[in-house]
Parts: sequence; C-alpha cells; structure tokens
Amino acid sequence: MIQYKSKLCRNRNNPDIIEKIQTVSQKIDQEINRFLRNRENKNLKNENTKYRYIGNILKPKNIEFPVLIDNNNDIAYTNDQKADLFANTFLANHQPSQQQFTNNKSISPSKFTQQSNNNNINPLPIPQLKSKLHYINISPPDIYHILTHLKPKTNVSSDMIPEIFLKNCDLSLSYPLSYIFNFILMSGSVPEIWKTALVCPIPKKTSRYPKDYRPISLLSPVSKVFEQIIYRYLINHCNNNNIFPDSQHGFRVNRSVTTQLIETYNDLAISIETKKSCDIVYFDFSKAFDSISHSILLDKLETLLGIQGSLLNIFKDYLTNRHYKVKIKDSYSKIIPVTSGVPQGSILGPTLFLIYLSDLPEFCRTPNITCKLFADDLKIYKIGESNDINFSQNIQDFIHKLTNYCEINSLKINPEKSNLLHLGNKNPKSDYFILDTRIIPNPQNEPVRDLGVYFTKELKWDKHINIITRKAYNTLFSIIRNIKSNNSIVLIQLYKTYIRSILDFASSVYNTHFRKDIDKLENIQKTYLKIVYRRSKPYTDLPTYSELLQLYQLDSLEFRRLKADLILFHKYLHGTAIIRNNNFIKIVETRTRGDLFKIQQTQSYYTHAANNSFFIRAFNKYKQLPEYIKKASNFNFPKLLQQQDHLLKTIYNL
Repeated sequence: MIQYKSKLCRNRNNPDIIEKIQTVSQKIDQEINRFLRNRENKNLKNENTKYRYIGNILKPKNIEFPVLIDNNNDIAYTNDQKADLFANTFLANHQPSQQQFTNNKSISPSKFTQQSNNNNINPLPIPQLKSKLHYINISPPDIYHILTHLKPKTNVSSDMIPEIFLKNCDLSLSYPLSYIFNFILMSGSVPEIWKTALVCPIPKKTSRYPKDYRPISLLSPVSKVFEQIIYRYLINHCNNNNIFPDSQHGFRVNRSVTTQLIETYNDLAISIETKKSCDIVYFDFSKAFDSISHSILLDKLETLLGIQGSLLNIFKDYLTNRHYKVKIKDSYSKIIPVTSGVPQGSILGPTLFLIYLSDLPEFCRTPNITCKLFADDLKIYKIGESNDINFSQNIQDFIHKLTNYCEINSLKINPEKSNLLHLGNKNPKSDYFILDTRIIPNPQNEPVRDLGVYFTKELKWDKHINIITRKAYNTLFSIIRNIKSNNSIVLIQLYKTYIRSILDFASSVYNTHFRKDIDKLENIQKTYLKIVYRRSKPYTDLPTYSELLQLYQLDSLEFRRLKADLILFHKYLHGTAIIRNNNFIKIVETRTRGDLFKIQQTQSYYTHAANNSFFIRAFNKYKQLPEYIKKASNFNFPKLLQQQDHLLKTIYNL
C-alpha cells in the first residue's frame, strides 16, 4: 500500500490522483494504528510484558546516553569510553580500603560506647546476648520454597543464569543447591563470580555529566537465593536480641514510612497544641550505603551481634574482594574493585546497613532530643519553651556527637543538602552548624520533603496534596497519551498501578478532612474514569461519578483513605504496626464480653493539627464499627471491611 502511494505521488499534479493519494494515506494510517493497537493489546494482556511495556513509556529503560563530559572536560563518545567514565565516577562513591578494625583500639565503634563530658569515648560493658549465631544448616525444602516464589525474569547477571531458569527447575535444583550452599558455609568462601556485579547507569535527570546518574547493580540470582536464607536467620537473630533501635523504621517488619511519619506528626502536633517551639534538623548522609567500612561492619557483626565461626568467615569473604563493571548496551567497562559499602541490589545489604547504624541513636543520645531514622534518612527535633536557654544547645550537642560518630564510622554528612525547619510563632530560629557550615533553614512558607511527604510549619496538607495531584495528573495524561487501547479492564489496571498508588502513599499521615482537598484528590479519579468510559463507549451518555465507581468496581479515594486508617489502627491494636501513640489514647485490654479493647481519648484537643492526628481521627472512626468487625483477626479485618462497604458508607455517611 505504501508502494502504491509512492507510485501515485509521481503524478500528484493530477487532481484525480490527489484524491486517491488522500484515500490511500487514510488507509495507511488506519492500518498503522490497528497494528500499534494490536501490539499494545498483546503486551498489555500478558502479565509478563504489561508492566515492562508501561514502564518503558513512563520511564524508558533503553536509554540513549548522550556524549558525556568528565571532570576534566574530556568528552566520551563511544560506549566503551562512556562505560569506563561511569565506572570511575561510581568508584568515587566508595571509601579507600581500610585495615581490619580490632577490639583493642582506643575507640570502639560498637553501640555500647558513649561520650563523656570531656568528649572522650568511654567503652561500656557489652551486655549479654540472648543467643549467638555461628552456623546455619540449609535444607532442600528451604531452597525449594524460595525458588518457587522467584519471578520469571530473564535478567542478565555475571553468571548468565536468569531467574526464570531457577524458577522452572525449582524441584530439580533444590537438592544440588542445598549441597553447594552448605559447602560454602562450611568452607567460609563465597564463589568469586557471585561477587562481581553488572552496573547499569540510570539518569536522575537528563544530563551529560556522569555524576547525575544512579548505579543499578545486577547480581547473580543464585547468590540472592543463598542470601535470602542467610537473611532469615540474621534478621531473626537481630530481632531476638533487640539489636535495632525503636527509632529505626526502615526495612523492618511492622514498621514503614507511614509509622515513622505518624510518630513525627504526633509530636509536632503536640508542640503546636501546647504552643511550644520545635526545631527539626534533616541530615543528608553522602553516599551512605557506599561508604560503609567493611572492617567496622565486621567488627560490629562480631561484637554487637555475636556472629562467630564459619558464618563470620562467610560475611568476611562476602564483603571483601567484590568488583563491578558497567554495562552500556554491548560494551563493558574495566573491572573496578569495591573497597567499601554494602552490595547494592543484594538481599543482605539493607539489613547489614541497619546493623551498621544500629548504635547511632545511643551514641548520639542527648537530653530532650528525639531521633528518627528510616535507613539512612535521619532527622532530629526538640520541642520546648522558646525562652529555654538550652533549647538550641541540645540540638547543637547532638550534631557534635553525630559528626564524631561519622568520623569514627567513615560516614560523611552533606551540610548543603541538610535542612532545618522552625515551628512555633515564638520560635527563636536559632542557627545550627555541621562543623563550620551553617545549616540553611527551609525557605519561608515552603514545605519540607520528609520521606516523600511534604510538611509545612502549620502541619497543613494543602501543599502536599497540590504536589501529589500534579504528579498524578502528569502520569495520568502520559498514560492516556501513549496508550491507545480502549479496553476498560486494562486501563483500570493501569490506573490502580501507576496513578492511584501515588495518591494512596502514606495516606494515613495526610488524610485530610477539608472538602476542597478531598475534592482535589477525587477529581483525578473522576477525570480518569470519564476518559476510560468515553474510550470504551463513545456513543453513550456519560454516567454520574457514583455510577462510574460502581461500573468499574472502585471505591472513592476518600473511602479508601478511611479504610486505610481503620486497617492501620486495627493492626496497631493487635501489635502488628509499631507506632508510639504519644498518649493520645489509652488502651486497656479486657476479657469481658464486648470489645477486646477499651479505648479512651486521654484529653480534649483544640488545634486542627492535634484533632486531625492519626490516633484521634482513626479512633473516632474505629469506635463506630460493629463489634464483630472489631473482633476480627488482622487477616480477616480488611476482608470484612471490603464485604461491608454498604454498611461502612452508612455509618460514615459516605
């Protein structure tokens, strides 16, 4: 057809021919659109290709790297040159190799050290652990359970064994892998090929400078199966011995971004309620995961956790002599040694990082200072009277201890990226310094980003909602613009995955009761459903929003936030969501007939911030639930809420 059009174009001066050209062009466009739609539908209907297809639209992975410029203004043209440039740039994130840290040093990095008044480090007696960990026995059923839950991915790694092979041969591989893994544990030596990572640079933003790219490591799937078994024993050992501080919410069961931010919001709301001042300092660690000293980490594993014997030898060998090479298309960089940091993309990496920082809160403990951690995101705050002469001194003392801790543990704080937020009308707005660099306060009336949620000094959520709705609209129109399908099932699935998830994130922190904010959030879903309906049924009248919700079996976003509050509150009552409630409510377990818990609000609050806090808001909603729902287990509670939508909408007038 295209050839026929080309033939017609040779005589395009003829009026009759022009009309034929237009007709043929329309048919070509129709066929192209049909081809694209069929290819799209094929990708979207296949679970293995759907998310990769959409991901390439929203965040393309097949990156065309521009010509790159290094620090000396030299230019990298070829893929080989670019790969070597990236490899050298990522190498700068790591610390130089250090000697093994021993316990007879004058400064011990363990958490059982503290600063005395003369700023010396006084080692304290190491308390007795409930148990020590020196050996792990791996059985074929352990491996089979992990292999069956692998994703069928055809990923690339240094050993060229994809996950789909392990998954499809799960039963056959369970016994030989158990033999190999147990031999590795007894010998204390990890295969060298497992310690080489393929690194793919991902741009943080469009740039010609390699420092603006993030390294993503691809590790051997077999090594990750081995790590997953070690992880189970290690995390159980840490939890049994209370290694992790309560202030750490990252990578931990029953804790999350939401639990940490609820605790923070509660404290800040009380400061506003009591008309006190509060200063919050947000610290930025420079390349924290890549800066960890292997020798100090091994020392902490031995002295702090009681890791001994062959298992300690495994960790030593696992961390040392690691390498990486950067991959750009079919080109590879030279092999670069990794001299510090936990292996990126590994199963054990996040837990090893938590162990490394587990002594930070105790080391830096300062009167009247609250410390909050989420992995390497650290913030501290103090709530007090504005005329307190020690108001700013306590925070500065913590900063001095933190800089000392970082020096001992080979970490660096970036003062330029650290932040400061002042709360309270009479706040003295003191200055704070990291070494000799002043921490720049957050600009007036600008929100500060805390783990993806934007806080203002008034603890209002309008600016956070403006930001996430703008992001959701950008994603919405990107999907609508690039996806031609009129299949409503596919389009609703995409909405749930890529748009609604933006609005649902940490909703129990920011759940607002202002109608203008509720409507602003709801309009995103309303807009998308209208577009979907127009695509799938273009010649029918548009139903109302409530009818669209019923047609596509969706809840309103307001109702989803309500259910998220109720589910989290129920988990809190049953101990599967760890949140400090700051005495907002009093809970007494009872054995009498009726509710399992007697819950009381401890006092009345007068400010908007306190009355809209999670515990006050969720408690007032939770107490209206029927008794049989409140008595449900954590597993059944969400199901009962889902089954009783009509009841809940009647109770809460939604």
